[in-house]
Amino acid sequence: MWKRLSRGGPSAVAGVVVLLLGGLLLRSGGPPGAPAQRDAGPEWTYEGPDVTAGTQQIKVTARGKRGERPVGAKLRAALDVQLPGPEGTLPVMGADGDWVIYNAGPGQWLILIEAQGYAPAWEAARRSVTLAAGENPELQFTLLRGGTVTGRLVDADTGKPIEGARLGPGSARSDADGRYVIQHFPPTEDRPARVRAGAEGYITQYGPGIHVEDEQTTQVPDIALRRGGWIVGQVTIPEEARQWPTIRVRVEVVRPPDWPDEMDDVCYVAMEDGAFRLGPLPAGVYGIKAELTAGKGKPVGQSWRGTVEGVSVRVGDETTGVAVPVQKVTSD
Repeated sequence: MWKRLSRGGPSAVAGVVVLLLGGLLLRSGGPPGAPAQRDAGPEWTYEGPDVTAGTQQIKVTARGKRGERPVGAKLRAALDVQLPGPEGTLPVMGADGDWVIYNAGPGQWLILIEAQGYAPAWEAARRSVTLAAGENPELQFTLLRGGTVTGRLVDADTGKPIEGARLGPGSARSDADGRYVIQHFPPTEDRPARVRAGAEGYITQYGPGIHVEDEQTTQVPDIALRRGGWIVGQVTIPEEARQWPTIRVRVEVVRPPDWPDEMDDVCYVAMEDGAFRLGPLPAGVYGIKAELTAGKGKPVGQSWRGTVEGVSVRVGDETTGVAVPVQKVTSD
């Protein structure tokens, strides 16, 4: 079992299983006597049976490109979509770039390393490995600091700078002059990357393709954002679906043929009552599609889906009262 520790105490063997993208992720902590992880999350310790010998395991080592240890780094591991072990726990021992995952059963594993001051794990420090019965692989990661990306956001109609816009990857914001700096941008390899930019009332879009080198600065041409409108409505929740323990309602705009490449997809995960607000969107006429699914307790292969057409959007306005009925869909 996993027991939560009080903040600031020593960490013997740490981990927490969390659901992410259909997998189970494990946070690691320190070995006996190691300092606590330097993050805002809780600390955990494994108190199950001794599994450190005679079990299938994965050894993971991570270092910076100059050989430095990534102090405070976290290991995350996902095995298919199955709960690992009888209680859904896997012991992970180690810290600061050296870990061992015990009771690592056969299957498709996704291993990620997260470390402050390095490029994000989902982009630069991940690896997929297929583990056969009896194998005990040793994985080595070289963590990169990433590049620095700078640029400026302006209003497409007025040319004025946009302050407080959100830039990604990461959580950078634009200043009063519309300028931004994104640190630890994942280095590009064979294909260019693009900055994602969004601001209140503006249509979220991507900048031009750029090539980013590790520990180098890349300047992005100005990104001009346009204002848009919103679609507000309700997805009908059938009575049968209301019996599920949890309901997930996904609503998205049907992309028209002339959808610009630089524009982001527009989707929304609605509340369990089915209420949604989509946008900002360019002026035009759109279709809306919705799907209801559920978590624990959902019948396999069963969902509800629906589509409406002809929803008009005007810049600066909200189109309200859009109702999206859904029908049951069963797949084999």
